[in-house]
Amino acid sequence: MHALRNQASNPSIERTSQRPLRALWPAGSERGNTEFTGAESGGFAAFAAFVAGSSVPLEEKFHNIKVTQDGHLAWVMFDFEFLAAGKVENYGVESWQMIKTPDDQWKIMSVVWSSHGAPK
Repeated sequence: MHALRNQASNPSIERTSQRPLRALWPAGSERGNTEFTGAESGGFAAFAAFVAGSSVPLEEKFHNIKVTQDGHLAWVMFDFEFLAAGKVENYGVESWQMIKTPDDQWKIMSVVWSSHGAPK
């Protein structure tokens, strides 16, 4: 924590929070859209309906899984590929924050991910 305080008070370190988010990505790119939430408006229900109604096999593969635990907290991070009919449709990185309950059950508190279209 001490190192973080020293870094935050160092005026030579550029603070990206002082620039608009869209300045971090090329103009016209999906990443430049600060309104994009990463999820379609239908949320989980729409995704579940998509999976249930798919006419082709769907699969998600996980690679480079890393788990970090500190007592009752844990972080899980991994690369993923989402396949439809054996072909990669999108890929990215996913991260979970987890907490261990008093009855020793792990629960996911939050999930964030990136998503890129099919590789070219």
